[in-house]
Amino acid sequence: MFRKPRKKVLCMIIGLTRTYQKTYSNMLSYLIKNNESRYEFTFLLNTQEIDKNKTLLESLKTYYTLPTHHLKGIIQMNCNHCVKDAYSVRLYQCLKSEELNAYDLYVNMRFDTILTGPIQLDHYKDRFCIITGNWERECCYHNRDWDLMSVGNRFNYLLYHYPMINHDLSNHVYEPFPDLLQVKDITEEEITHLNTRCGLITNLPNKDYSIILKNMLVLKGRFFVSEKLDGVHVNLLR
Repeated sequence: MFRKPRKKVLCMIIGLTRTYQKTYSNMLSYLIKNNESRYEFTFLLNTQEIDKNKTLLESLKTYYTLPTHHLKGIIQMNCNHCVKDAYSVRLYQCLKSEELNAYDLYVNMRFDTILTGPIQLDHYKDRFCIITGNWERECCYHNRDWDLMSVGNRFNYLLYHYPMINHDLSNHVYEPFPDLLQVKDITEEEITHLNTRCGLITNLPNKDYSIILKNMLVLKGRFFVSEKLDGVHVNLLR
């Protein structure tokens, strides 16, 4: 019987590894096991310099190398010189290292986050989705954390993240990605319309984010937030 090849997923895990065992256990339950029959997982870890910690290195390699998924590599860097944009730098490094390899789906999350429920990757194969934080509070763009995790197919994922990285690292030494941000301005009325259309909750609309979302819509991108799609959030481990 002919079996379709599994779609390929690049999972980029970023940050400090203090709680990686809890994160991995949660990921195994809510991301890998419920999708592994249709998706092949490749992990790329980006963390602090850990060359001297051989036990941690071997442990990470063991955790992220199983029959259903494998470890692409570990990017080790010291972000002391770029604290403000450390997450964007790390995400940039991951995407830059894999820019010649096309995956069906892209996932980025932090070592200190866990999902509140299972994610069905089939729901994300033609769109981009921010998996927002579980804690509600006042914010400049949404009432939940915005940068903890995101999932999307190649077109929509890069359409969102390339301009975001270019914006965050505009004054940095890193070579920017191709600029997919074609829309250069936006009105207050358009921002309000985008917030409503995308299911965002905010009292202080953020122009930069809104321009990127408008760009996605102009280029036929599809954008969602997790509570409007799966009702799934992420929690920060402290």
